Amino acid sequence: MRVAEPLDDRAAAAVARSPFRMFAIPLAIVAVALPYAVALVALWSNTGDELEAAHRERAGVTEVRPLVALLAATVGAQSSAVAGNTPDLKPLRAAVTAVDRADASVGPGLGTDRRWADLRSRLAHLSASEDRGASAYTVYNQLVDLELTLLTDVRDSSQLPLDPAADSHYLSDAITDRLPTLIVDAGRVADLTLLLEQRKAPLQSDTLAVSVAQSELRGTADQLDDGLRKGFGTSSGRSLGPALLQELDRLQDATTDLTPPLSAVGAAPVVRSASTTGTAARQMRDAAVATSQAGLDRLGDLVDARAGQATATRSTVGIVTGAGLAVVLAVIWFLAPRRRTEETAADDVAGLSAGEQLPHVSARLLATGVPDDDLSGNLVEAHELLESPQLIRVGRAVSAAHEEDSSAAEEDA
Repeated sequence: MRVAEPLDDRAAAAVARSPFRMFAIPLAIVAVALPYAVALVALWSNTGDELEAAHRERAGVTEVRPLVALLAATVGAQSSAVAGNTPDLKPLRAAVTAVDRADASVGPGLGTDRRWADLRSRLAHLSASEDRGASAYTVYNQLVDLELTLLTDVRDSSQLPLDPAADSHYLSDAITDRLPTLIVDAGRVADLTLLLEQRKAPLQSDTLAVSVAQSELRGTADQLDDGLRKGFGTSSGRSLGPALLQELDRLQDATTDLTPPLSAVGAAPVVRSASTTGTAARQMRDAAVATSQAGLDRLGDLVDARAGQATATRSTVGIVTGAGLAVVLAVIWFLAPRRRTEETAADDVAGLSAGEQLPHVSARLLATGVPDDDLSGNLVEAHELLESPQLIRVGRAVSAAHEEDSSAAEEDA
């Protein structure tokens, strides 16, 4: 009868014959995990950039909202001072307070806090200013230019017009550039018209200044209308129309009152009365602020939606990655080779008594190790017996039986 090799030796021989089997599972895992890890890093980086851009744009929306109101309040105070009246500074102070809150929240991140601090100190001196007429126009225009510069800084820092979505791009360009410029141009047309009317002997340069202001206003209004309507025409921007079209129509009507169309090519510009232009400028200012606020609400929703999509993508990737790792670990655990330790084998041997018999094994086999002839057909094959984990127990039982027989023979002798 051929004696089988021990189990550990057979396992080692099998591994030696097929060394690649030892590395098959790790290699398969690496082959799958490496491309996934590269794609995961790239996706995580892209979604991180999208979230950072969305947070920056949201900060821009927060800062632009009170700045547009501040610009409108400053232009209104300018028109009042140019007309020789004492400006009502309550709206201006309320706008300054709102900008203070917004700048404290997002100004340091956008890098606009220092510029706002300088502008705020200049606005604080308006309550003591006694400038009226043409001098008031000069003083207030300097402040208006500083406010436009601050809006430009917020626009550049937040990168609102660089939004890749067409609707967000056109909307942010209209709110951060066209509408503020339109408010300023409307105020200048009304104020210059009033100063022209107040002059007993107006100069040609005064008339030219009004004409230039009207031309700039008309150009800004056309660009605003063109940009917003392009945004309305996109598939994602169709929801912008119902919220903004009414205010846009009001802006167009006020523009027509401020800059009436020419009767013929090359004709002299039509200058309407100061009262008419003043009323039209106030209407345009109110419509521009309302359009700005409605547009900022919509723009904020678009930015938040994009940030939500990036966050949802990250969450989905995290869940899928966690589930994949769980599956891989489960596969490794089930496919990993199993070995009985020496301690486990010793425990099995200790639990078997000397007289305990195995199935299909006779008493004679336990005593002498020789099987009965009539039971030999029912015995397991030798290689099966050697491969059985009960082999160790049988050996111990047979050894114990022989030791008892030897001891009895010595006592009889």
